[in-house]
Amino acid sequence: MGCPLSVSSVFAMTAAAAQSSDLEAKIKDSEDLVTSQTTLLQLRRHEKDYILRGDDTYIDHAKEIATQLSREIEAALPKDESRLTILELLDAYLTGLSKLVSISGDIEERTSIYRTAAHKIESASHNFAAMGQVEGRRQIAEAEAVCANAHAAVAALAVVTLAVVTLAVVTLAVVTLALGLGLTAVMRSNRTITIKLLSVTRAQCFL
Repeated sequence: MGCPLSVSSVFAMTAAAAQSSDLEAKIKDSEDLVTSQTTLLQLRRHEKDYILRGDDTYIDHAKEIATQLSREIEAALPKDESRLTILELLDAYLTGLSKLVSISGDIEERTSIYRTAAHKIESASHNFAAMGQVEGRRQIAEAEAVCANAHAAVAALAVVTLAVVTLAVVTLAVVTLALGLGLTAVMRSNRTITIKLLSVTRAQCFL
């Protein structure tokens, strides 16, 4: 959208320059408009100041000088075709200058719109980046919580496993002790029975 405006602006500046050149040539060719050459130079200076600075004050000055130049032409030249041609060139120059002002205002308005949009985009980008950081911190916190829970679960499982192993060892020790006591009791019982049998056998032999 900005490119057509720039082309139009350049076209308006070129047209105004061409018309001012024709006007300047006509005034220089007339011996009766020597003093008007200085007035025309003042007009062109205000035009250039406006192009360089963009201040509408220079356009107001240019219009005042153009009015003065028109009066000088009407006073210096008789009512003939030459005077009519010069005045028409002056009017065409002012028309081109007005178009340049209009286009410049349109460009300034569009530039302001684009600048505002750029600021909004920049602000939105900062907000998006901030939101991304917040979301990143949230995900990191969630990951840390998952790791902590997993560590706690592993620790709890280790405690349970140790308790089970300890219980198994104690149970095995108790069973082993019980078996040992039982075996000792059986052996003592067998020894008593054997001794009694030997005593009976010996008593029978003496009889």
